[in-house]
Amino acid sequence: MIELMPIILDLVSLLIIFGYLIRGWKRGFVRMLVQFVGSLALLWGCYALGMAIAAPVTAQFRDSLVSIVSDQMDQTLGSGTEQALNGLLANIPPSLQESLFGQSFDASAFSGDAGVAELLTDSAVVPVVQWLISCLIFLVLFAIGSAILSQIVKRIQLRHIFLVGFLDTGAGALLGVLQGVLAMLLLTCVASLILTVSFDSLDWLNTQIIEQSTLFRFFYSMNPLKL
Repeated sequence: MIELMPIILDLVSLLIIFGYLIRGWKRGFVRMLVQFVGSLALLWGCYALGMAIAAPVTAQFRDSLVSIVSDQMDQTLGSGTEQALNGLLANIPPSLQESLFGQSFDASAFSGDAGVAELLTDSAVVPVVQWLISCLIFLVLFAIGSAILSQIVKRIQLRHIFLVGFLDTGAGALLGVLQGVLAMLLLTCVASLILTVSFDSLDWLNTQIIEQSTLFRFFYSMNPLKL
């Protein structure tokens, strides 16, 4: 079953695109235009709002994260190791600090026991936690917004304003495919979230399986929310 997962991912991708194509064909140009434009606006708005909310929320947990990292270092490396690392980092030239960590630090930053823990937290843990929170907020807001948008689209009775007959359904089908692409990007966002939370350890969904797929891998590489 695991060996078939790349094929299953590609089949799911095809079914989603084909399903939205049929929906676009049935709904016509006007309805699909409203849904597509609305979905683009939702994507941008929910992404921006998710990023804006995630930063201050993550900041509230920073001290707790530093404490957790410090405790894990003590348990893994033994007590006193962190203080020794602090002294080592304090003696690294600023230019080398820039190369290693992307920023330089004042020597006083490593005078306490939490210097290395704070460095690891700010450079590795906080960005991941902030990304996870922003993704969750984005998905929740987009789900709510999409439900509201779907109700608005259903109430649109006009189909043949600009185009008639086959042109109307054909243009609707094209917009349906584009809507399917947006749906796939959302699905890859969920997949990326699962990979991060599971530390890429799941048998049925991991980086290797995604790389072995074709269509799903294509959409996954386009995902703007991928960590």
